[in-house]
Amino acid sequence: MKMLGLQVQHVQHFRDLALDFRGDVNLHVLYGPNEAGKTTLLHIVLDWLFGGTPSLTYTKWSRLSGLLLDAHGREINFARSIHRNKLVAVGGDAALEQALHACLQGHDRSRYELLYGLNHEGLRQGGEGLLASHGDAAISLFAAGGGIATLQRHIDALGKRAGELVAQRNNATTKKFTGAINVYHQLVREIDQNSLRGQDFTRLQQEIDRCRRERADIQEQERVIERERTRLERLKRVREPLQELAALQGELRSLADVSPLTEEDERALEKILELRVTSAQALHVLRTQMEQLQEQRQEIVIDEEALRNEDAVHALLEGVGRYEDLLECDIPRLEAEYAESVRRCDAIMAKMPTRLDEGVATDLLRGTFLHEELYKVAEAWQKAMEDSQRVRCDWQVSTQEVERRQEACFAFGDVPDFARWQTWLEDALQAGHNRIDADIQELNETISLERRRLEQLLSRQRLVEPDIERVAKLPIPLEETISQYEKDFSRVGEELWECRRELEKERRRVTDLEDELERIDQSAFVPTAKDLQAARAQRDAGWALIKAVVSGGVSSQADVARYVSEMGATSLPLAFERALATADQLVDAMLRDAARFADRAAKTLEKDQTLRRIELEQRHEQDVLAQRDQLTSNWTAVWSACGLVPGSPREMKQWLMEFQQPVRERHAGMREDMAKLEQYEELRKQLRSRLQLASADLYVEIQPEWTVAEWMQALLHKCHEFAELAQQKQAANQALAEERNRQQNKLQELASAEEKAAQYAGRWHAFRGEFPFLPETPDVPFVRLLFEWQTQATQVERLGRELQDAKASRDRFATQVRRIAVDMSEPWAPDTSCGALVRRLQARVKQALETANRLESVERDLERLHEQLREKESTLAFCLQEMERYSRITGGVTPEECRRVMAESRRYRQLEEKVRSLERSAIAAGDGLPLERLQAELAEYPDPGELERSLQAHADTLHDLREQLDRTNDSLRECEMQFEEMNRERADAAAKRQEAEAKLAEADRYWREYLRVELARRLLQRAIEWFHEQHPSTVLDRASALFRRLTCDHYKKVDIVYEEGGSRLVVLDPSGHARTVEQLSDGTRDQLYLALRLGFIEDHVQFAPGLPLVMDDILVHFDDERTLATLAVLSELSAHTQVLYFTHHQFVVDAAKQMLGDRVAVHHLMDIGAPEEVR
Repeated sequence: MKMLGLQVQHVQHFRDLALDFRGDVNLHVLYGPNEAGKTTLLHIVLDWLFGGTPSLTYTKWSRLSGLLLDAHGREINFARSIHRNKLVAVGGDAALEQALHACLQGHDRSRYELLYGLNHEGLRQGGEGLLASHGDAAISLFAAGGGIATLQRHIDALGKRAGELVAQRNNATTKKFTGAINVYHQLVREIDQNSLRGQDFTRLQQEIDRCRRERADIQEQERVIERERTRLERLKRVREPLQELAALQGELRSLADVSPLTEEDERALEKILELRVTSAQALHVLRTQMEQLQEQRQEIVIDEEALRNEDAVHALLEGVGRYEDLLECDIPRLEAEYAESVRRCDAIMAKMPTRLDEGVATDLLRGTFLHEELYKVAEAWQKAMEDSQRVRCDWQVSTQEVERRQEACFAFGDVPDFARWQTWLEDALQAGHNRIDADIQELNETISLERRRLEQLLSRQRLVEPDIERVAKLPIPLEETISQYEKDFSRVGEELWECRRELEKERRRVTDLEDELERIDQSAFVPTAKDLQAARAQRDAGWALIKAVVSGGVSSQADVARYVSEMGATSLPLAFERALATADQLVDAMLRDAARFADRAAKTLEKDQTLRRIELEQRHEQDVLAQRDQLTSNWTAVWSACGLVPGSPREMKQWLMEFQQPVRERHAGMREDMAKLEQYEELRKQLRSRLQLASADLYVEIQPEWTVAEWMQALLHKCHEFAELAQQKQAANQALAEERNRQQNKLQELASAEEKAAQYAGRWHAFRGEFPFLPETPDVPFVRLLFEWQTQATQVERLGRELQDAKASRDRFATQVRRIAVDMSEPWAPDTSCGALVRRLQARVKQALETANRLESVERDLERLHEQLREKESTLAFCLQEMERYSRITGGVTPEECRRVMAESRRYRQLEEKVRSLERSAIAAGDGLPLERLQAELAEYPDPGELERSLQAHADTLHDLREQLDRTNDSLRECEMQFEEMNRERADAAAKRQEAEAKLAEADRYWREYLRVELARRLLQRAIEWFHEQHPSTVLDRASALFRRLTCDHYKKVDIVYEEGGSRLVVLDPSGHARTVEQLSDGTRDQLYLALRLGFIEDHVQFAPGLPLVMDDILVHFDDERTLATLAVLSELSAHTQVLYFTHHQFVVDAAKQMLGDRVAVHHLMDIGAPEEVR
């Protein structure tokens, strides 16, 4: 089957996606980066093929349509849409669904994903499954063939669960079924053992009632004595508080005449007294400060003229710096600069060859003079004249150099044509022909050495004669035939060994069973059921007599006496106990011996079965021996064409690997070396012929003893000499041509320089028409002097203006300073500078401001002190008024009288608080009783010693009563426990019966589960063994070849080795060493699992039509080299079945394009269109 196309409409983020798989290319790589929908598209493909419950979310607009090609070449075009949460064929065509089901070979979706789907996670699980099974050949091949990556995990889970349910021999108590059934038997034994025992219920009940009455009397006496002891302890606790309370009450009565103040009145009066003292002190301090401030205010005098001119003086102070700079720096500097500029201007004028008159100078300053253009023209003319002279000299030098180089070129002679021989020699050296003599000698030595080694190798074996040619050409059977015989011999040998091992084991089992049967037969006699029935009748009769005695029923003394006599006892209870013991012993003996006889019957049956198995195994042993003889005969016939008497398949395989195959391969290599030797001899002959021709053309004298390498080296050296001579001649000719070009360029440059000089001279004459004072020829120094004079004259004019402005500013500032000094009546001397005068004025203004500020501060302080004085006077009046109000309580208004009253009031309140606290303490210690009652009870014991003696007597009495109560409680508890035990036995028997039934049901449930699990495990193991037997070795051989390619020849073969515990997969490296699955890396195990999967798929498509193989990024953890090898294998597999590879790795796409070319089609999910066939 092959998918030809798929169209996806409105499925998640795919709106209209079209995939075209038509054409001869069967390997399709579907690439998309992360979030492009690669995994979504893979689910869409499977949903389209199988329908049913979708794996994605579809809407009513979703539609999957496509085209399939079945095994018969018919095209199937169908579409699916969502209907009632199912993907169904559009139109509901049942015939179409049947055709599609047949096209998919009856596989459902899960089976198809197992057999024809593989992703990275499945590949990793397959590698881990190989490791978990320790490379078990049957399990590994079954897992790879069925696509069950976690097969070993399922087998282990089944085995573990079966082991948890049923114990084989040891650890029985930890297994669920075995533990449940053991508990059931234990409960049954307990039920049989524990039957009701006859006891004296009346005696126990009477004893219990007597103990309870005695306990109640003792408890009542204890309560009476405990109450009296509690009262005495209470009196002991309250004695000291009550005595202290009486003393405080007496002191409080002595202060009865005091009228106590409240705490608020006391605190208020204290604050008023403190406020009166502080207010009087503050008034005195304030009046003193006011007098001092008034004296300071009278001493302060204000300078009104200075304050009036404050702003003007500040303005002068800001400008005094500028005035002093003008006076001291700017004006002297400007005067010096002006004089220097005038001097320079006169000096420049003196240097001019033509002196300018005053009118021209004025015009130059007032008008616009083109001095920059004049300077450029004069400088350019001068440069052009200098360039013309320089170029003329260079042209003359170049002419002389041309003549010299012409003579040098004539000095070189003719050079022979050496290029073709040099090329041939270099090609020969590149090809390694210079080593032809050494190669021939090395081949001769190699052939001789290899022949000796082969002869030595064959001499170490005795199977054939040491003839290299004969051994190399022996008609050896195929390796598959040898491997098959090796497996057959190994299988027969293992089967024979297993058969004999089973025979030995069964014989030992028969011996053990006979010993156990003999031990059972020597045991004692077992009681019968009649004996048990008679014992139970005696027990029931005794129980009936006891119930009649207890309940007052009908019973005669004769019946009791007869029953006691029959049991050989002295009383009815003892007779009943003996009847119970006899019945229990009979039951135990019967149960024990019944198990013994059942065990004997089981062991006899097992012995008979074992003897039958021994007979079958003996016949099986004879069949296996016959198979081994037939295999030996067939094996000898296989090697008859070689004329050999073969050993065992393993020995012959080893002989082939160690002798015949190395001889055949190395003999083939030796024949190749001999053919190569003939080619080298012919090549050396041709080389020597060509070298003779080259020696003649290059004038080289030949030496007879030269080898080809020396001859070629001499010729090549001569070619290099001629090449160097030719290069020198060519360089001389090239230098001559370059020098001639340089001579021509200098001549053209000379003409250009002269033309430029003429142009600048014409422009200069044009300027002279406008400025007649210019010289006849362009004069750069004159133009430079004229420009400097104009610049200097302009600066003289500017400096004159700046000097006038500076002097005017100086005079204006001096006038302003004198005017303000007159206004402030400030005297100054004629030689006083304006700066000093301004600073004096500023000092007066500053002093006047400070005086005014000081006056203002004094005024503010006086105002503040007036306010504080008024507040203190008001506070003092308030204090006097309050003290007058409190005088009605204290009896006086002086502070001393007030403080005395306050101290008496405070003492009164403290006594009241102590009395209340002691009353509360006494009531609390007296268990809340009133003080009057406590005082009355305390009066009964005026002597503290008498109270202590009473307390001790009560404590001793309580101790005796409690000991008596403990003894009574112990007796009561023992009787109640005996009575409860008798009542519990009935309930325990019923509970144990119910528990035994529950355990039996639990054991039955575990046994049924064990049967299911064990049956599933054995069926799975049988399926694995059948699968291993049915599949030929060609699958393993194909997987071996694929594994070699996937690992880039790092391993050459996958093989099966047979051990005592079973068969194991191993891989062989190029040196033949075997490695187990545990010795492989994680990635190599994954590649081994992939090789096995692909081997089974290839084997399947050879006998049945292939289905599309779907792979999802299985190359994630492969290195680059093994990725390329896997792509090549998938390309070859696509010749038999369609392969769809989903990936989001650009490297895989690039590698597929580069290596497979047009054998792969790449589909980009971000830009789906026509498939990109790589060419």
